[in-house]
Formats: sequence, C-alpha cells, structure tokens
Amino acid sequence: MQALTCTVAQGGVLDNIVSQFSNAGYAWQSKINPIVKQIFYALFAMEFMWQLTVKKVFAGDIEKLWVFFFTRMVLGFFFAHYIINVSLYQEIIEYFANLGSVSSGYTLSLSAGQNFKNLGPSEIVSNFSCISNAISAVTDGTGAFDYITLKITLAIMQVILLVVLSLTAFYIIKVILQAYFLLYAGFILTGFAGSSWTMGFWQRYLQAVAGVAIKFLAVSFLLGVLTVQMQGWATDVNAAKDIVALGAVILKVLGSAVIISLLCSELPEWAASTLASNVNIQFGEGLGGAVDMLSGAFSGSFRK
Repeated sequence: MQALTCTVAQGGVLDNIVSQFSNAGYAWQSKINPIVKQIFYALFAMEFMWQLTVKKVFAGDIEKLWVFFFTRMVLGFFFAHYIINVSLYQEIIEYFANLGSVSSGYTLSLSAGQNFKNLGPSEIVSNFSCISNAISAVTDGTGAFDYITLKITLAIMQVILLVVLSLTAFYIIKVILQAYFLLYAGFILTGFAGSSWTMGFWQRYLQAVAGVAIKFLAVSFLLGVLTVQMQGWATDVNAAKDIVALGAVILKVLGSAVIISLLCSELPEWAASTLASNVNIQFGEGLGGAVDMLSGAFSGSFRK
C-alpha cells in the first residue's frame, strides 16, 4: 500500500459561508448602532422626566435634587459608553473561547474572515477525502471479487463517515452563526437598558450572550480534541498494510468520529443551559442595585 498524507487546504466552501456571514455582520453593525443609541437615549430621557416630575417635583421631594441628577447622569453615560457597545459582548464570547484554547490548543475567533486558525468546517469534511482515497488505493490493488464483503462494508462506512463529519461541521457553523446573529441582529436589545422599565430585555440578551460564550468554550475544547484525533486518523490510515488492517482502522475512525459528533451536538447546549442560567442568577442579584440607581431610588439615601 502506498503511504498517503492527509493535507487539507483551508478556505473551503463552508469556511467561506461563515466568512461571508461575519462580513455581513460587521457591515450591519454600522447600521444598527445608531438605532440602538436612539432607543437607549429615548428610554433614558422618558424615565428621567418621569422620575423628575412625578417622583421628585410633584411629590415635593426636591431636597438634594443634585444627587438625583448626578447619579442619573453618571450611570446613564456609563451605560451609553460601555453597555451599548458591541465590542463588550464580543469580548465576552472571545474570552470564553480563549479559555477553551488554553486547554485544547484550538483557537476560535469572531474576527471577520479569520474565524478558524486551526480547523474549520471545510477541513473537517475534507478529511473524508483523505480516508476515501486511502480506501480506494487499497481496494484497487485487490481482485474484483477479493474481500467483497469487506469492500461493501468499507463503502457503507465511508458514507456514514461523510454524514458524521458533515454533522460535526454543521454544529460548528451553527454555534458561530448564532454568535454573529446574537451580536449584531440581537444587539438592538441592549438599547432597552436605558430604563428600569425595560431592563429585562437587556438582561435576557446578556444571558443569551453568556450562553453562546459557554458554547464557544465547549466547542473550542472539542475542536482541540478533534484536531488531535484527525491527525491520529491520518497516521493510522497510512500505517495500514492491507485491506483488513485498513478496515479495522476505518472502524476506529468512524467510532471516534461518531462520539465527537455527538459531543458537539450535546455538550455545548448542555453547558450553556446549565451554566448560563447560574450566571444570570448571580448577575440578576448584582444588577438590582444598578437598576435602583438608574431609577433614582438611591437619591433619597443621601438625605440625612
């Protein structure tokens, strides 16, 4: 058997789909940002006037009115500068992705056109070509009716392997596209942080960002495992001396590919649903004070 080397070029069709989506997201950002700012300032102004007129002037609570103005303005500008900023949410996701890269060595990025530095969806599917070529090289060197049962089995396993690798690539694409859609299309929900009346919309958005960030953590770890496994696949395939040995190798490859694919479909979703809910509970407790300040409730505490 002639030794084969799995060399898969980057930049395939699936990688290009993700790159096109990321470029569209970055272009959309310039359009959505002014809309989000307008929503934030409109809600902020409405609640500010409500608190000023109903809770302060009409209620006769005008003592230490400068505290009310100060706390409202400081918190409002803080939110407008830091919270209404898509870079904050992108950095949250990339921070968790980097945590996964520390343990797995795999880097997953949200930068436009540079999502995959190690292994992308196209490369995952393209590994099928290397294994398929190895099978063809071995089976072509045997007689037409030699090992006929094993040849049929190998053909079936090739089809299953293609499906499994395609599903794995799909799971990776889904997580990345979810992140882009959330960052840019869902970013409009951050504008509702402008008032305590609508703060819940922003809280749910932040919980969704936390969920996608945890998915990135799990995906980065799994792709690191997959990268090592695929390198081992090529080594084992090249070391096979005959069709019987190759059949055993392909069975092992298929088994590990199925397990990794199942992990890619289940682990990120489970981690996001479990951990993101805890993040939201902890965050909700801390956010209560900020919401009270935004609504002017703390201004009375300065009066002695």
